[in-house]
Amino acid sequence: MTSAAQLSDSDVTGDIASAVAAALTAIDEDSWTVSTQQRGVLLTAADGAVLRMRIGRHGTETGRLIVACESPSDARDVPGAEALRARATADPARPAARIAADLHRRLVEPYRAARPAAREWRRAADARTAAEESILAEVRSNLAGLRGQVRRGADGVGAGVLLHSAHPHAGPIDQVHVAEPSLEHEIRAAHANREVGGIGASPLYTEVRLRVHPRLLPDLSRALAVLGWAADISSVPAHQCPHSHEPLCRHGHDHRAIAER
Repeated sequence: MTSAAQLSDSDVTGDIASAVAAALTAIDEDSWTVSTQQRGVLLTAADGAVLRMRIGRHGTETGRLIVACESPSDARDVPGAEALRARATADPARPAARIAADLHRRLVEPYRAARPAAREWRRAADARTAAEESILAEVRSNLAGLRGQVRRGADGVGAGVLLHSAHPHAGPIDQVHVAEPSLEHEIRAAHANREVGGIGASPLYTEVRLRVHPRLLPDLSRALAVLGWAADISSVPAHQCPHSHEPLCRHGHDHRAIAER
């Protein structure tokens, strides 16, 4: 008889896997078939349940029969569904009927019990992702004429638009944060700016952070696009001009005449 240590994956395919599949078919409500892949042998039930089988080659599992559930394509990456990723080991010398009965109890039944809820979670997650991507696609389209980029991201990543999947907001707008505006780039000369922070003559931008419901992003992006095209930031209102000490400033304001009104 071939020892467990001498078994190869081809032996599993030809001997153990076929015998276990037949034994599973005898006790299960669905028939099981065997197929060989590079990473082991697959036992597949008619309802889509899949077990991967191989012989262990390392550590305490050397020579043991290792059987693991394959997460189904319609329920992949489901958090908390450990039954879809469970595994078990067995002595390959045991009778196939006993191995099959053990696998059916420990793996197949919990796998099938967890699959409907996992499948529904996956459908909902895929639908949510599609809806979020649709929102971002519309935002990209609305902002296509402006410089910059719109991409999905999380806090700290530096994304142009942050799209939060969770909605803990009490209303459509949860929070507005406006950093302190600064117009000092209009006061300092270019050489002075380069000496302070190395920013040259570039303007200092005011950062505005909004926590909004994702459904508002398309309307918000349209408003930003209109502002981006229509706003003339080179035109400074007199009451916002930082050069009121100059009789006739670089922005064309006659501050003396304004003060005498």
